[in-house]
Amino acid sequence: MGRICRIVFILMDENDICRLREAAGALEAEAPGRLAADFFLCGRLDGSRKLLDACLEAVGKADGVFLHIHGGSAYFHEFPAVRTALKGKPYFYWSGLEDENQELERGSAFLAEEYRTIRRYFEAGGKENEKNMLKYLAARLKGCPEDYAPVVLEPKEGVLELCREETSGMREEMPVVGILVHYADVKAGNLRHIRALAGAVRSYGAMPLAVYSNMIEDTECASKSLHSVLEQYFQKNGRTCIDALIVTCGFSLSILSAPGDGSRRVEESVFEFLDVPVLQAMTTYYTREQWEESWQGIDSSVLNSNVYQAEYDGQLIGVPIASTERVSGEFGDVLVNVPIPDRVEKLACLAVNWARLHRLPAEQIKVALILHNMPPGNDRIGCVYGLDAPASLQRMLAAMKQEGIQTDLDASDGEEIIQAIRRGLTNDNRFLSEKEMLRRSADTLDEESYMRMFGSFPVKNQRELEWDWGKAPGTFFTAEQEGKRRILIPGLLNGNLFIGLQPPRAREEQAEKTYHSTELVCPHQYLAFYRWVEEVFGANVLVHLGTHGTLEWLPGKGVGLSEECYPDLAAGTLPHLYPYIINVPGEGMQAKRRACAAVIDHLIPSMKESGLYQELESLEERLEARRRARLADPGKMPDMERDIWKLARSLHLDELLNISGEAYRQDPQQAAESFHEWLESVRHTQIKDGLHIFGQVPEGERFRNLVRLLVRIPNGAIPSLAEGIESWRSAEDVGREGTESWRGAENAGREGTESWRGAENAEREAIADGPGPEGATEELEERLLAAMEAAGWQREACGEAAREILGGRPHRRRARLPCFPAYRSSVEKSSLLFGKPRMR
Repeated sequence: MGRICRIVFILMDENDICRLREAAGALEAEAPGRLAADFFLCGRLDGSRKLLDACLEAVGKADGVFLHIHGGSAYFHEFPAVRTALKGKPYFYWSGLEDENQELERGSAFLAEEYRTIRRYFEAGGKENEKNMLKYLAARLKGCPEDYAPVVLEPKEGVLELCREETSGMREEMPVVGILVHYADVKAGNLRHIRALAGAVRSYGAMPLAVYSNMIEDTECASKSLHSVLEQYFQKNGRTCIDALIVTCGFSLSILSAPGDGSRRVEESVFEFLDVPVLQAMTTYYTREQWEESWQGIDSSVLNSNVYQAEYDGQLIGVPIASTERVSGEFGDVLVNVPIPDRVEKLACLAVNWARLHRLPAEQIKVALILHNMPPGNDRIGCVYGLDAPASLQRMLAAMKQEGIQTDLDASDGEEIIQAIRRGLTNDNRFLSEKEMLRRSADTLDEESYMRMFGSFPVKNQRELEWDWGKAPGTFFTAEQEGKRRILIPGLLNGNLFIGLQPPRAREEQAEKTYHSTELVCPHQYLAFYRWVEEVFGANVLVHLGTHGTLEWLPGKGVGLSEECYPDLAAGTLPHLYPYIINVPGEGMQAKRRACAAVIDHLIPSMKESGLYQELESLEERLEARRRARLADPGKMPDMERDIWKLARSLHLDELLNISGEAYRQDPQQAAESFHEWLESVRHTQIKDGLHIFGQVPEGERFRNLVRLLVRIPNGAIPSLAEGIESWRSAEDVGREGTESWRGAENAGREGTESWRGAENAEREAIADGPGPEGATEELEERLLAAMEAAGWQREACGEAAREILGGRPHRRRARLPCFPAYRSSVEKSSLLFGKPRMR
């Protein structure tokens, strides 16, 4: 028997342990007695002092140590103890964090070339490479025979075998759904969920194109960048050849695949150039049973990687298509992704519907546009936060007709559309007979049709619906016709457009209380309404207008919904667009995560400062008169102070500012200053100046006010406009870099962008000499913004405007002046029409 090489393997992933055990078994069969291997799982070491002691003892006796800790040492709590035991030993450490890898490599007794070779074997993967890595380690650590083969690098990207035959027969008329898979799943053979997903896409009449990638470019390991892979397999001759994309791996792929060390800010999604809807498929670390029982829906790790970070890239948040199950094998337990069949069907159907919408001519598209109506009264039709619903509806309708959506509705007056809805059946039917309700209803759903739908609901939901709302179809929002109940559909139906009213969550007297309730089950009519939209009207796309409705607040899991969750039952598998105000991101996330919505941000209403009025103006005048008298005619002050105190008390400022009569008499000057500060805070309070109209840029003074108030406070490292002006005034750093610079405005309103990109996108160097600026800061703000607006917010012209208004100094200095570009609200409209939202 030759030399025995003892190696300790400390790994984060049980599947890695199984693979390396298999490789060690193959080496034992080929060269008995060459390798003695001990395997430890990080998670178990963290939970057992006895096991940790055994590991440390094994490390002490070992010839070498191999550590692979996915995500970094922070995820292995006992790593400090292990690291101490590693001192002086040859060890290989790999975590995916480059800085950490380099630091730990310096402490290893392995030579740099040996370290790189071990890494190449391990990253290349495959049975032969893993067996030869063990041979290489034994040769380097114990002088065993050097009968190892060199690393065999296989491509880390390509089309999965299960789709290769189909790609050769791609037909023009068939929608194509891309599926992006991580190479790690391919290497591990962990593809059950991918096969199920591709099969479901195929069953819905589309062609699956499953492509795998390592996501990160690495020339040593023959790995291409993700952008190159997307370009190679999802485009032909520079044109995208898929109609939708499903991403099955987590984390922000835009950041992971970006060149550099990750410190550079990534401004654009890696998927954006494909110009197709991108859906996120989740795989949870929960078992099927744990997922079904969880109210949260998915585990916190997947919540971070598959939801939070995926949202950064702009994905539409889908549902879990697989749970994680433990399967026993010859070399130990392995964790595999096991498909959740109905969730796989749900996501595949949703992706295929997005793909079909991508191809469908405008004249064939059926649109269901849902207006919020909460509480359910005729005076609250289309009532949403910060948006003029009638005017926005009019602009949307006009744009749809222009694009070819088939409807005869008059698009010239939004209020007339609302009146037409009121003349039909609305959610407020208190004074209508059942006969009149039937006459006014846009359509009805007969009892037999609903019972078929009801029978398709999970048993749990059937029981809950009948417990809260009576035996199906219930009596709420139904009417009797020929001895049978018919469910009523409120709204306006014209051609290929249905303008509907979101159904009530409950009876009117309970409406406010149940708005955000995640406990009360919605009525039969609520679910029937949405099923009618998808199955009877045959909508191709669902649009909810404005912030916000009740669909995303129905009972069910927080995220990672099951078929028993009510938002999932209602929304079905329709592509879902949701114009949402940009400054309520938390509730917008609900729509994304619980209703698979593509959120289309729209601008906030214009704002202005409230100013002063009536008694407040009078108080300000008296305070100013007191200030002048104090300097020029102090004898008048006692009478003035009595008047000021009387007026202040009538306004309850004594209570508001906690100033007693005694305190006022003792120090009227301090009280006057407090009154003045309070008046200034009121004067500068921001208030809405009307409502935003979807797709329309505020004009004139309303636009300037909005921009001025948005730049009145710092934005991260970018100073406020006032701070920029003040720094221009007072900067004295003579000769610093020989320049003065100002932070200008870059035109960020290119097509496809609705986010307020802000001054962080633009920085310009300009040299200015001459006299400094004169006038109050507020006046300079107004002059600057007016001049920049007149210049069309173009960079060069804005630079000239700044130089003209602010001037310079005889000496040179640095000053920063931020200014926002014009927000192109018109792209809100194109985002809605062409399905190109910049998603939060």
